[in-house]
Amino acid sequence: MTEEQRIAINPSATAKGLMVYQIDEVEGFYYYDGIVWTTLQGIAGPQGPAGNIAALEAGKLLVGDFDNVPLAVSMSADATIASSGAVTISNDAITTVKLLDTNVTNAKLDKTNIPLSGFGEAVANVALGANKLTGVLDPTQDQDAATKKYVDELIAALEARTAYIKDSSNLKVITKINFLILIS
Repeated sequence: MTEEQRIAINPSATAKGLMVYQIDEVEGFYYYDGIVWTTLQGIAGPQGPAGNIAALEAGKLLVGDFDNVPLAVSMSADATIASSGAVTISNDAITTVKLLDTNVTNAKLDKTNIPLSGFGEAVANVALGANKLTGVLDPTQDQDAATKKYVDELIAALEARTAYIKDSSNLKVITKINFLILIS
């Protein structure tokens, strides 16, 4: 953990003996003595009470209790530790029930920074509510969206009283027809 994470632990006096490994600033093992964090000073660091380490049974670890007395304890069935220090967690040992608050919820998603394209192609209609779709490029394909400005410019370019007919390649003036619209 980082120094910032270690300091953020803010243990109580009952956490006496808590030990962590810090990876930045002054790297190394730190233990909480009930008042302050203290760094271990190499192999000849602070010594705990003498214990009979030679009598430690295979598969057990020494863990200090509240009185700083080492106790031999067994690992649980979900994890084992090798003499090299490597920890192995059993298959299917970690489940949602064993993890605290691991559900993905709306509150945990950073939706404001995930683009719609990050979710893949829409498979249903997308309602925008009372919001606008903005930043749309001019269309280049038949199924592209068009902006109001793009359509307004096309309409403004049309000649009055001229019929426009689309052929297979583009919008062309096929014939000019004079017509009059009567509104009654």
